Amino acid sequence: MKLLIINTIEFNRNGMSTMIMNYYKHFDHADIKVDFLINKSIDTVFENEILKNKDQVFIFKNRNRFPLQYIKYLRNLAKVYQYDVVYIHGNSATMAAEEFALRKLNTKVVVHAHGETTEHQVIHKLLLPYFYKHYDYALAASIGAGKFLYGEKNFDVIKNGINAKDFSYTETGRENFRKKNKINENDLVILQVGAFTEQKNHIFTLKLFKKMIGLDNNYKLVLAGDGPLKEHIIKQIKQLGLISNVCLLGEISNLQEVYSGSDYLIFPSSWEPFGIVALEGQMAGLPVFLSNKFSKKVAVTNNCIFLPLNVDIWLERLGSSPKRDRLNDNDNYALAKQLKNSGYDIHDNVDELVNLLRTIVGEKHE
Repeated sequence: MKLLIINTIEFNRNGMSTMIMNYYKHFDHADIKVDFLINKSIDTVFENEILKNKDQVFIFKNRNRFPLQYIKYLRNLAKVYQYDVVYIHGNSATMAAEEFALRKLNTKVVVHAHGETTEHQVIHKLLLPYFYKHYDYALAASIGAGKFLYGEKNFDVIKNGINAKDFSYTETGRENFRKKNKINENDLVILQVGAFTEQKNHIFTLKLFKKMIGLDNNYKLVLAGDGPLKEHIIKQIKQLGLISNVCLLGEISNLQEVYSGSDYLIFPSSWEPFGIVALEGQMAGLPVFLSNKFSKKVAVTNNCIFLPLNVDIWLERLGSSPKRDRLNDNDNYALAKQLKNSGYDIHDNVDELVNLLRTIVGEKHE
């Protein structure tokens, strides 16, 4: 099967791109040929993973600014490589641009909804009638994302699965992380993983953390990620006098050590369709504190605590919560089993997706 995956946003360490790569890494690359069409840029680690499998990466300069050139570029790609499926990931009906580029070609068009809102509300509404008529199959990361994009039309949910072993707790990982970042064993590490955007709500985090170190100066805040608001957040950290208690990691390609070295994971998003980081933190055995904007389906263990976005409520719950358990192999195995039972094990999810794609193109599968 020849597959072209299109990511309509930049291919960095955001939730959509991470989900795409989680699936891609678990494909049978001897059986499935996968090329990528990228908008603007791609993370180097992601690109190296793709090229290692002798697949191709095509980068278009800016899908949104040059839509007509983009449509022509995609149409030429599809004609040259004759893909069985073009698999488009996005948040809105602007995926109609890809549909228009692929019109009357002998390829199946599969669209995959990831978000429950869009920054392009006006054009989204204008394009919806065309969008609805020109895809072959509709997928979604969650019921909420599907209902937002497809309304009452049919769609299938493909869960944002992960590999539990990639995030399992290790004592070595904890020691390495703390040593590298000069964090003492008695320090209490609060971790937030995510892009520096309005959605991830780092301003709330800083207000909370300012109060927390007022109670105990052994708290450390670790922020992993990058994004457009990073410089603003750094400025706020300095103004609040938190610089000695905050560790900025930047984008991290392997989070296992970071999760092992932390004591709490927080996720105070202003809105969130799912939040794959919450799954990862649970597989590391971390207590996970989330805003009540999250779907409760992200809780695959008993380690998730959902709270309203009120600083004092978070302060009380975090301050009274014991820090993470130090896990052994049996504990990690039990967590992996819970993940599998919940339906978020990437191996099962990949089988489901590949079988569905084979059905769409009319191939037999076992």
